[in-house]
Amino acid sequence: MIVRRDGIDDGIPNPHGRVLSVVSITFGVISSVMVLMRLATVRKRPYGFDDISILIAGILAVALTVLYNEDVKYGWGLHQSDVSKAHLETALKIFYVNQILYKISTSLTKLSILALYLRIFPNPSFAKATWVTIFIVGGYGIATTLVSILSCTPIRKAWDKSVSGSCVNSGDVWYATAALVISTDLLLIILPVREVWKLHLPRAQKIVLMLLFGLGFFVMITTIVRIIYLNPATSSTDTTYYQATSNTWTSIEVNTGIICACIPTLKRPVAALFPQLFSRPNNDRSEQYHRQPGSRSNYASRRSSNHAAKVLSDQPSVGRVWTYESDEEIMLDTVKRPGEIMRTMDIEVAHEDASSRSSH
Repeated sequence: MIVRRDGIDDGIPNPHGRVLSVVSITFGVISSVMVLMRLATVRKRPYGFDDISILIAGILAVALTVLYNEDVKYGWGLHQSDVSKAHLETALKIFYVNQILYKISTSLTKLSILALYLRIFPNPSFAKATWVTIFIVGGYGIATTLVSILSCTPIRKAWDKSVSGSCVNSGDVWYATAALVISTDLLLIILPVREVWKLHLPRAQKIVLMLLFGLGFFVMITTIVRIIYLNPATSSTDTTYYQATSNTWTSIEVNTGIICACIPTLKRPVAALFPQLFSRPNNDRSEQYHRQPGSRSNYASRRSSNHAAKVLSDQPSVGRVWTYESDEEIMLDTVKRPGEIMRTMDIEVAHEDASSRSSH
């Protein structure tokens, strides 16, 4: 009698698993490179919380990539009926860990962005709103992580369904988490809009800055797409098959969030793409010509320009990003902040031609 082995041993094609592997590795490599580029721009200052949290988020994203590929090795992407009990238990155990890493990584990414906001926008009212958002993100991050860890009683039942016990409704948890992710993404996008618009920059630069800080829309889109694939994943008992597609979008979401968190801190690459948009502004320049008495061609040119003099107060400020020689000057080196002064310079230039001089 021939004993049928499971789909892994039989070599059944696994296109869903292959897509998960390729996508997770591709986006994982890109986000890792972005994190390294960001850390390389930090010079002459210790790493801040935003740097450390995005580094940890990046490490967790790499761990997720490795575990997703391990999941595929144990049948993730195949129909559950084609996976042996031993392989299924291992795959579900890895999936259990993945859910925890996902919650921690996405929360740290958001906290990194908020910490960056605090450092470059020290406006007191803005800082209060940012701190409120930090507590919201930190609170839901801790809560969702604990729910994922304690989703089953005993915990082992999360991967070993033969154990007696109970588990929370995973669908409710996943949808609630997705709703929190989207709402906090929206908060992160809205928060800096007013501050960016108050910068002493040309309109084009303000728009580009808002687009850079609004890259979270891409993360929101990936989260929404993932929600679409959650329905069959939660309503079907074919967990290994449907969760592979959902995890593909989870990988995109995690790594896209890290990429978006790093881009605003990389001035040189962004400025290389948009050189004219990041040239220093020369605002409020006016020029007036008038005739001088006793000369046919004498004239004076009066030029007036306002610019942010980089004069700092003695008190330290989290917003003085340009004091460090790094790309973290990002596109904000002309913003007026508390503790700085604005200086107006009036320059008068008188010109007298040769014919006028000879008459004297």
